[in-house]
Amino acid sequence: MDIFLSWSGSISQKVAIATKVFLRQIFPTTAPFLSSEDLKKGGQWSTDLFEKLCKSQQGIICLTKDNYEEPWLLFEAGALSKTTDKPKVWTLLLDDLSPEHLQGSPLSQFQHTQANKHDIEKLVIEINEILPTGKRNESELKQAFEASWTTFQSEIETALNIDLDQRKLIRLSDITTETNIIAGKYFRNAIIRGPGILFHMGNCTIGNCSFAVGDSIKSIIWQPNPSSDNGHIGAIGIYHTVFEDCIFEGVGFAGPDEFINKLLNTPLKS
Repeated sequence: MDIFLSWSGSISQKVAIATKVFLRQIFPTTAPFLSSEDLKKGGQWSTDLFEKLCKSQQGIICLTKDNYEEPWLLFEAGALSKTTDKPKVWTLLLDDLSPEHLQGSPLSQFQHTQANKHDIEKLVIEINEILPTGKRNESELKQAFEASWTTFQSEIETALNIDLDQRKLIRLSDITTETNIIAGKYFRNAIIRGPGILFHMGNCTIGNCSFAVGDSIKSIIWQPNPSSDNGHIGAIGIYHTVFEDCIFEGVGFAGPDEFINKLLNTPLKS
């Protein structure tokens, strides 16, 4: 199965190269196509590229804040979307790009994948489901993904030039100036500073994070006010958002029992 990898700019290209290797490791029967590596020397590159676009039924578009409005990238995305009645095209969002940035863009019609383990694993599962040959069972797929993920993650971080020793400070007051909901965001290696209460609205992940809570995480858990029909007045909703390797300071949490129980069982870090 052909998978067209669309890129524009150095960061996007580096991630596309890493994605090609990653997909080949997990799915040996796939043929990820990358123009910078796979166009035949001596040929008419524009003709060869367009021919490949017309034949590909699947594509991954590597997007950054600098390239998501590039005309050529939009052209490739449009060509991929017209190859069949039901094409499979995914965007891979890099450099803190979120679905909100793509509102009003032709790219908003595609399935968005954040550059984190949770979302990329979902992408891998979707690719596996549509493979005509070489489909893996659930156990095999999980094992192959885990074996390849660490290297792929490192390649993405290198492309983005992430300094893991320097945490970015993010104040809740700065990212909720227009709305009291945080949606479609990916925060990694950051200090999330309140004051504020984050209310889980669905499809959120908090992984390998620490909390400024003293001796008990119970101090940051907020229960609904029984006298109010609105639950948590003034709370900041979080939806389809991922926090990885973050430190929360002055931040409380509220939400469904399943989410709260998971937080309560989170080991405290020194």
